[in-house]
Order: sequence, then C-alpha cells, then structure tokens
Amino acid sequence: SHVAALARAALIGYASSRGRLAGPTAVRAAEWEMARRKSVSSAELKRRLSLLATIATTAPLVGLLGTVFGILDSTRGIGMSHATAVSMMAGTLAESLITTALGMLVAVPTVWSYNYLSEGAELMTIEMEMAISELKRIW
Repeated sequence: SHVAALARAALIGYASSRGRLAGPTAVRAAEWEMARRKSVSSAELKRRLSLLATIATTAPLVGLLGTVFGILDSTRGIGMSHATAVSMMAGTLAESLITTALGMLVAVPTVWSYNYLSEGAELMTIEMEMAISELKRIW
C-alpha cells in the first residue's frame, strides 16, 4: 500500500544512513526519504487525471462543434420553397444535435470518474502525511 511504501522508504533511509551519520541526522534522512516517497506517490496517483479533465472539458465542445456544422449544413438548400426548407431543416437539425448529446454522454461519466479518482488521490496523500507525522512522533 502507499503507507507501507512510505514506511519502507523511511526504514531504508534510516538504516542506510545510521551507520554513517549520528542519530538525529539519520532520522532527518529518514524524514527526507518519506517526503520524497510521498511526492513520488502523489505524482503517480495524479499522473493520468489531467487526461480525464481534458476529455471532460473538450467532449461537449467537440459535440457542439458537430452541431454547429450540422446547422450550417441544414441551411444549404434554403433556396427552395418555404415548406420544403422547413421540413428538410427540421430533420437535419435533429440529426445535428446527436453530436452534442454524444459529447455530453462522454463528458458526464468522465467528470464523475475524475472527481472520484481525484478524491481518492487526495485521501491517499492525506493518509501519507498522517503516517509521516506519526513516524516523526515515534522517532
């Protein structure tokens, strides 16, 4: 687990520096190893979250862009009679809204996933900070 990896890094840092350094300096080396391991673990947890955020942000915009192109396409035959043009445009407009719906269909679960994973990463970071403070208190 992330806390076990943190404790392992502290013990390895302490054991490797204990023979060369005085007690308080070895403890500081262990604290430094814990802080380093926490930073690495936090970065690993948040590594792919920016991709989810980008997808969640751009999916509705891409869908809207498809809708705009669909609306522009529906006005192509506007020179015909009014009834025929309205009938043709209604069907084309309905089809063009599908891209917006698909963009939202992609964006909503992506935002939920991003929020869930961000919260999990934040909780793990807090757990690691608490473990660091506990280990510092013990030493």
